[in-house]
Amino acid sequence: MKNLSIIILMLCGTFGFAQDTKLSVTLGYPISLGDNTYNRNFNDIVDLGVQYRFAALKDVQVGTSLNFNYLRWPVADNETQNNYLVQPRVFGELLLKNFRPQLGIGYSFNSTVESSELGSDGDKITSNGINISVGASYDVLKSLFVHASYNYTRLSFDGETNDFFSNVNQLQIGLGYRF
Repeated sequence: MKNLSIIILMLCGTFGFAQDTKLSVTLGYPISLGDNTYNRNFNDIVDLGVQYRFAALKDVQVGTSLNFNYLRWPVADNETQNNYLVQPRVFGELLLKNFRPQLGIGYSFNSTVESSELGSDGDKITSNGINISVGASYDVLKSLFVHASYNYTRLSFDGETNDFFSNVNQLQIGLGYRF
């Protein structure tokens, strides 16, 4: 974690302070919400994101983003389940001075893999589904910002859904940097 902080500070110092750039990256902490398997079982670890704004319409920017979530669930003494959630989406962002509300829609790809300290990998479970994101960012400096978002994902396992396993509700908070 210390090395990651140093890298972020180096990036902030290396690149200039440009507020109206097209590319940004985020590092966040996902917090599972609700009464489902994600809230009960998984330890939220990290969310990494990249956003690219490809169109500007007066005070609105339109772009695409890609987020990667890693979550972990200790199953037994020597076993864990690792969950990888990849979320590409399209978003719209309203520019209000230092505050930027955002709305996005996309598709999620989820993979859960059991692993053991003995080195053997277990079953791999995959699912996918639509996701919706509502959030905002606030510019702390011209290039550095804090962000928070609520993300809802409805996963389908081989075309079937079950509320306990399919509904993923997350609050994500973190830092971002605009290049």
